[in-house]
Amino acid sequence: AIGASEWLECLKTINREDLNGVSKKLLRCCYAEGLLQGNIVEDSGLCHVMEALLPVLQPEEPLAELPALGVAELPDGPGSLVLIRRVGTNPKEQNGGVVVTLQAADETLANVTLAELSAQVLSQRCFDELRTKQQLGYIVSLSACADCLGTGFCGVRVIVQSEKHPAEVHRRIDTWLASALDELAGESTTDEQLSEYIEALLAQKREKPKKL
Repeated sequence: AIGASEWLECLKTINREDLNGVSKKLLRCCYAEGLLQGNIVEDSGLCHVMEALLPVLQPEEPLAELPALGVAELPDGPGSLVLIRRVGTNPKEQNGGVVVTLQAADETLANVTLAELSAQVLSQRCFDELRTKQQLGYIVSLSACADCLGTGFCGVRVIVQSEKHPAEVHRRIDTWLASALDELAGESTTDEQLSEYIEALLAQKREKPKKL
């Protein structure tokens, strides 16, 4: 992956002449999708806006086929992992961030539902332990994650922003996750508690979208 420092160095070499005709260069070979959502009728002004944009989006070099969606599969087997380190661009910044993603299973409706239920059970416990008790950082969250490709993976993700060294934060996240997942697999949650978690997740699903 291209780092932020490399982007900055590239930007330093750009001059005014490089920007001439940049819009045509960007749209010379492109693929675009549009979404109109809400109370829209055929004579809506938004439809006219989309019609006006169509000539702009006509590529000079039409694509022979749509770009393929890609997904990377992490190494398989117990204990396998991929570690990515990125150095920040501001040397005075005291905060660092750690993202731990657990690839649990193939992305199916059943597996995504189980991942979301697991996150429903663990999210508050994660905040209570890492944020309240250990005071790792101001931002601490655990949530379900999915590639949303239909052919990818799903699981859970922990995000922590902290002034402590990322290696120490990573170690503490791993330590807590190991015990939390063992507890989850050990069926320590009662049927009554599980029903409450399911009802809470259902309530979230029933909420109407508050924004597009």
